[in-house]
Amino acid sequence: MRHLIFNQKTNGFASAFKRVGRRVLIDEAEFFRLCRKAKPRGQVMNALIFPRADTLTGRALALMLQGQKITHRDFQNHSASYRLSSPIEVLRNRQGWLIADEWLDGPTTDKTGRRAKF
Repeated sequence: MRHLIFNQKTNGFASAFKRVGRRVLIDEAEFFRLCRKAKPRGQVMNALIFPRADTLTGRALALMLQGQKITHRDFQNHSASYRLSSPIEVLRNRQGWLIADEWLDGPTTDKTGRRAKF
């Protein structure tokens, strides 16, 4: 993402980024439109497939590209869909994105004192 922002004048992505002070705002629809249209030469970009922005997979990727760690609850609030695992599977296994998991251990309301991994 930093490479795209830094080279935005030469790679055709200038219309997707707007600088406000030190921050860079991303026009999500324009960014994904340019990604589908672009014919990148770089090895990393060639390996990745960008989903349409109006899909659950596109929404999940957009959240992660903004640097957010997302949970099922976050994804439900953002997209009205509780099913985050399916878009993550598509991004990982079909579209070539490397996505890291962070498993958390937490208490349950179970009387046995069992802890849950989520």
